[in-house]
Amino acid sequence: MEERSFPIYTFSNILDYLKVGHDAERNGTRLRLINKTIMMIFDDGELSPWMATHEDLLANDWRVIKIAYR
Repeated sequence: MEERSFPIYTFSNILDYLKVGHDAERNGTRLRLINKTIMMIFDDGELSPWMATHEDLLANDWRVIKIAYR
């Protein structure tokens, strides 16, 4: 599996990418949509439901991690 990171500017933009199976990242927090729930991915692979802050929702420095499956 190959990963590539692209800048995406708002949280609204990344929601579309999450819906089609890509991950999102901001300030070291990585997110993935699983069963209609946005989950935070920890370094060890563990998942936890993510609660957005106002700062996260209004930020314009989100990145989408495009996942290319082989």
